[in-house]
Amino acid sequence: MSPAPTPHGPRLLVVVLLLELSLLSLPSGLPRRTAHAYIQSHSPNGQALHWSLPPSTPTSGAVRDGRITFVINERGSEDIDDGSEFEAIRQAFATWQGVASATVAFLDDGLTPRTRTFGGQTNLVVWREQGENSALGPGVFALTTSTFRSDGEVMGTEIELNGADFQWSTRGEAGRADVQHIVTHEIGHLLQLDHTFVAGATMHPSTFAGDLQSRSLEADDRAGVSTIYPAAGFGASTGRILGRVSKNGLPVFGAYITAVPVRPQEGGPGEVAGITFPSGDYEIAGLQPGSYRLRLNAVDRATLTGYFAGADQNLLAVTYPSTPVPAEGLVIGVQTGRLVTGINFSVTAGTDPDAFEPDNTFEQAREVPTNGVARTHNFSTEGDVDTVRFSGRAGTAYTIETSRLGPFADTIMELFDEQRLAVQHNDARADDLDTARGQLASRITFRAARSGDYFAQVRQWLPSAAQGGRFGGGYNYDLAISEAPPLVQGRVVSAASGLPLPNVLVRLGGLRATTDQEGNFFFLEGPRGAGSLEVSAPGFAAKQEPINTLLPVEVSVSLVPVLGSLAGRITNLVTGEPVTQASVALGTLRVRSNPDGNFLLAEAPAGEHEILVVADGFLAFRRSVLVVGGGGLVVNPQLLPAPPPGAEPATGAPQLRATLNRSSFRSGDDLLLTLHTLAGDAGRFDLYLVVQLPNGELRALRPAGGVLLDLLPFQADRGLQIGSELLFAHTFSGEEPAGGYRLVAGIVAVGADVLSPQVEIVSLAEAPFTFSP
Repeated sequence: MSPAPTPHGPRLLVVVLLLELSLLSLPSGLPRRTAHAYIQSHSPNGQALHWSLPPSTPTSGAVRDGRITFVINERGSEDIDDGSEFEAIRQAFATWQGVASATVAFLDDGLTPRTRTFGGQTNLVVWREQGENSALGPGVFALTTSTFRSDGEVMGTEIELNGADFQWSTRGEAGRADVQHIVTHEIGHLLQLDHTFVAGATMHPSTFAGDLQSRSLEADDRAGVSTIYPAAGFGASTGRILGRVSKNGLPVFGAYITAVPVRPQEGGPGEVAGITFPSGDYEIAGLQPGSYRLRLNAVDRATLTGYFAGADQNLLAVTYPSTPVPAEGLVIGVQTGRLVTGINFSVTAGTDPDAFEPDNTFEQAREVPTNGVARTHNFSTEGDVDTVRFSGRAGTAYTIETSRLGPFADTIMELFDEQRLAVQHNDARADDLDTARGQLASRITFRAARSGDYFAQVRQWLPSAAQGGRFGGGYNYDLAISEAPPLVQGRVVSAASGLPLPNVLVRLGGLRATTDQEGNFFFLEGPRGAGSLEVSAPGFAAKQEPINTLLPVEVSVSLVPVLGSLAGRITNLVTGEPVTQASVALGTLRVRSNPDGNFLLAEAPAGEHEILVVADGFLAFRRSVLVVGGGGLVVNPQLLPAPPPGAEPATGAPQLRATLNRSSFRSGDDLLLTLHTLAGDAGRFDLYLVVQLPNGELRALRPAGGVLLDLLPFQADRGLQIGSELLFAHTFSGEEPAGGYRLVAGIVAVGADVLSPQVEIVSLAEAPFTFSP
């Protein structure tokens, strides 16, 4: 469904045994052990990797006075010519050094011509450009290689940045790898932190060109580095949770557990994780005081190599503690300097059904509250569908969201109303919350149109892609339904008329919304704090409306129409002579035609309007026109002379005029063509109705709808009387070609051959319009 996320790349661990004064190297290329939680990297034989940082006893050339030294290759990046990449690298080191609860400090030893570390004793950052020898795999942003002793003490590292496959930047440019973002992640590996499944953390393994997320650290990153290199007082100011995971009475190896704050808030406790060792024991340290819920999950075995290659993958994810307590789990309180023990999990095989089965059908759906509490489900068999029911209130906004997907889960959601009719469906090709980061979770946001029951169904995308044909373990996810006032809601109106504006684009940061037919819009979530809404619509000046989203906010936005121009020449339909002093009205604007019949409305408001032309001795002329802001529109009205008061209709040919209900149409709109017979002798004629397509081709219309390739009468031997009638109606399906059209109505003598060059067309009327799907 979604392209695989681009990894930062596996780190190769070069094992170096220190025996007296000689170094013995084992073969390089051992793949990095990846643990999906904050945890120290381990050697293949289980030694925890670390730096020895006491200031009085430096252990290698890479540590001096208790600080880890680093050098940067003087070439820098070929894509950056102002030297800013060096400062970005230094800022990445400063980010880790800024963790107050850790003893990590770095010493900048400047630039160097060296391109290799030669077996440790230093920490080098270097770009590998096209054609250079490197262990970097194709499509991998960066590679960190560590050299360490048999007891796990690190001797040096080499951070290689991929200049062959990627362009680099320090300015946050889209499509370019950000130096500070990538290097901050790699320094986490230098400090012997591994990848995490905690979304948004610096040590999360997935990224994309242009991503800036890892420029800063999150709670999981800070807890990890502080646990390995604790500053004085770290243990006394944070809490720990210890426990064990077992299955059928045996310890579970390689399961990861996350401690999730019950009430996440800015500056409050963050999500932190741990992982079980062969004994089944786990420890989550560095927790800020607060209330947490614990979640257990299996880890993708493909990412667990080396020491963790034997991880148990066949687990049914649970929330602590598992049934029979409520599915939302019990709250665990963490206090400073305190140890919470005995938080144990007894899990079942991943192929067992979750606690909500059977729930494949609407009739089997269980009712769930809309309080935002997540409940754990899994796809235990191929074709498994999970259905829940909730009570919706008219006008209330709801969010239905999956989260904490197992390593193989990729959810697709559908929403149905009480009649089992589809309300919303997540497109299988575009439903992922963040495809670039590998975030395959799904979300539906909607306002309930009416009160009643609603049903949400969740299924696995592409079930045939099951790992080894097996479901269960790794196919779990959480599902939550929440009801809350939108973070931002409002209405957009025209500053000129006060009327609501539909289909207006509203942006809040990287989020987008479109106003409904009443001009309303809403965002259920978004960036917090001071910001602005960007509102834009064709024919109106774009506007930025300042807002502050620390609390939910309601806002009204007025858009000012962009002015255009309307010009033309007014003539006598019969004689072709100019009509002077004709009054031209467009809304409240008025102007008169000059001696040549010309007129100009230089400041016409953008939008659809009716132009009215009135002149003494002529019938009034009306037409719907669309004025485009910043553009000019030309209309040439042809006025029909009016008969004298009380006079009989003029003799001669009938005069026709055709009008449409509007000048532009979209899918679903109705086109109504009215034919006006204004003067002339009553008689019988053949009436033709022809449409000129955007490509210039002509097609004859028929009364029942549709077009004819042959030019046949719309109505043959028709009697004409002075007056108006609705002649033709059409509803646009969206399959019609987009562009400009012209409807032409004409009458000829009964039986006349309209294909003959000598045919006399008695009278013609035309009506132009445009169509946009």
